[in-house]
Amino acid sequence: MSGLPLISRRRLLTAMALSPLLWQMNTAHAAAIDPNRIVALEWLPVELLLALGIVPYGVADTINYRLWVSEPPLPDSV
Repeated sequence: MSGLPLISRRRLLTAMALSPLLWQMNTAHAAAIDPNRIVALEWLPVELLLALGIVPYGVADTINYRLWVSEPPLPDSV
């Protein structure tokens, strides 16, 4: 059996220990989310979303955003 590569005991045990993780990786899938419900926790992402025409679902510190940032304006629905 000179043509077969030899595997060390350590690599075999490592592969056996990690094999259950590999089986679970095949069943992973993305969660069903609504891409229109975006929450921005800082003002820069709020400005970027509004510049792209996307109204965020929620914004942190809306009172100060409206006070300090004039453009783009934050809709009253947020």
